[in-house]
Amino acid sequence: MDTDAPYTQGQSLYLSATAGAITATRPTGAENLIQVLGFALSTSEVHFEVQIPKEITINVTFPYTTHVAPQDRDNDFMGLGLDDTDAEVGGSFMVPQNCVSTQAVMATFWWCGTGTALDTSDTYTIDVSGGVDDETTSATTDGITAASLAVAANDLANADVSAAFDGTGLIAPGNVIGVAIKKAAEGSTGDDPICLNVQVMVLVV
Repeated sequence: MDTDAPYTQGQSLYLSATAGAITATRPTGAENLIQVLGFALSTSEVHFEVQIPKEITINVTFPYTTHVAPQDRDNDFMGLGLDDTDAEVGGSFMVPQNCVSTQAVMATFWWCGTGTALDTSDTYTIDVSGGVDDETTSATTDGITAASLAVAANDLANADVSAAFDGTGLIAPGNVIGVAIKKAAEGSTGDDPICLNVQVMVLVV
């Protein structure tokens, strides 16, 4: 309660970009944390509730390819197939503006096999870049080196790719993140993997 009545009824109050302050103006700076702290019930009364961090999952699908990567399916699982060396798929997402993580809590890449088991020498790399308005597309980058794509016929498989999302400044409020997965090596036998998604878990308030 503030008897000077400095508030506008119905307005939200945010954590300010100035340390120790609150503001009725939504912060607009690059990578500013957007945290709603309260709501003005009247011109003199505000209800505050400081949220504890919680995990959310961002699901990144792969609608794009820089290669003649064919669309493929195995039962109800459909996606782009990494059919040869340098075949590549990609997608993007925006880090929530109320994100307090400095890196992904966990990131998982999912793919599936088709009717034939993949050769164990099939491998992939993942590259990740992030930035805000007016930054270059390579402003902040990360990734992981070649890892195995092995999977049994008609099976689902996943891999922990968290290390591709832990670069300094990559996971930051409002950053747009590009994710590219490339087949680094084509095995001599077996089938090709169908890329399904990457799940990225972060903390928000």
